Amino acid sequence: KTWFEKCKQNIGLYKQARMTVEFEKLDTFVEQTLTDWSDDFHLPFPLKYDRSWRRLPEAKVTEMFLKELRKTLERGTALHN
Repeated sequence: KTWFEKCKQNIGLYKQARMTVEFEKLDTFVEQTLTDWSDDFHLPFPLKYDRSWRRLPEAKVTEMFLKELRKTLERGTALHN
């Protein structure tokens, strides 16, 4: 596979990889970077605010918040049991 294919055709990841890693270590770099990005940018609703939610009715936001907060707390509890 080419650099770009190994980077899952993600141009940002490809550019970063070309500047920082050797081809032999690319698979590990891609896996670690994508995991980091997922952790950094896919936070559930109660943990990260998005401005678009201001356009939603307050009752809907409250419902979404409570639902996602409940799921987050359940996941946290499950991790510590």
